[in-house]
Amino acid sequence: MSSTELAMKPGRILLLGALLLAFIGSAAIFQPYLHPILIALLLSTFCQPIHERLSSLLGERPSWAAFITCIVMTFVVVVPLVLALIALLNQGAGYARVLIDWVSDGGLSNAMSWPLVVWVTSKLETWLPAEFLSPDSLKQQVVTTATGLSSVLISFSRQLAGGLLGMIFDLGLMVLVLFFALRDHDKLMDFLRNAIPLSRSQEDHLLEETASVTRSVLLGNVVTALLQGLAGGFAMWIAGFPGFFWGAMIAFASFIPVIGTALIWLPAAVYLIVTGDSGWGIALIVWSIVVVGSIDNIVRPMMMSGAASINGLVIFLAIIGGLQLFGLIGLLYGPLIISLALVLYRMYTQEFRDFLDKQDAS
Repeated sequence: MSSTELAMKPGRILLLGALLLAFIGSAAIFQPYLHPILIALLLSTFCQPIHERLSSLLGERPSWAAFITCIVMTFVVVVPLVLALIALLNQGAGYARVLIDWVSDGGLSNAMSWPLVVWVTSKLETWLPAEFLSPDSLKQQVVTTATGLSSVLISFSRQLAGGLLGMIFDLGLMVLVLFFALRDHDKLMDFLRNAIPLSRSQEDHLLEETASVTRSVLLGNVVTALLQGLAGGFAMWIAGFPGFFWGAMIAFASFIPVIGTALIWLPAAVYLIVTGDSGWGIALIVWSIVVVGSIDNIVRPMMMSGAASINGLVIFLAIIGGLQLFGLIGLLYGPLIISLALVLYRMYTQEFRDFLDKQDAS
């Protein structure tokens, strides 16, 4: 190593230390706005093809194309999601009150006397304590659960209303970041390529694979959940249940592998059968297996073709872990982090292929 390189070394260390401190300070500044910024960047990966098409139609005017794309996304995605969330909270709280009234009016006690329920209860008593299945105990459990659900939903609704100004600010910030991410997409990509200390081919591979896998995982799960929620909610509504609320529950349950939507529609079908509506119960089972199940078996693999190498169990664990670590936004962050880790792992195995092969052979 030459004397010039040795002389530059302390300066480089100082520069890297200053850069690290600057990044830490910048992260602290942006931390309160991290969620809307990251969501906007994720949305930009989906909106980029639309933006490029619009920019071409408008005579290569990226600013106008980004503006129109943001307006479309606001009215097609953001506004319906907010309205749906408000309706879901209201319907869920109302359904909890209906359930409490049904129990208080003796509906649960009557249901406990049905022959099929008596037979099931007698079988369960061999595994569960007798007092656990008594009418009074079950009544108390149902009322407690419904009351807790109602309280949580009402509390969340009040928080949503109380934080309306903050929510509007976050949505506005998200749309603003989306605008600049679309308009300055090429500059952003150049910035990332310059910042990542890899070869150009590795940088391109990392960015392309991360975008492709993330888009496939998120789009596949979200589209499948929405379609299953619509199909399942329609069937629940026809069968006499609150369609929007239970459709939303089916959409959330679709993220759970193996059991999935059956966690919602199967108990509903059993309830219809034991209450004497056997026709509706059987119809709900058939519809859920044939239609709702087909969506999961056809749409999800088709939408997630870019993430075919990611095991379904890994995706499930990423979603569950993301929910536990980040809250509801973990539905996005979990798969994103795991997909990035898998892309980096594949790059590692390619970069150190000779070393790994030599280690395996030793």
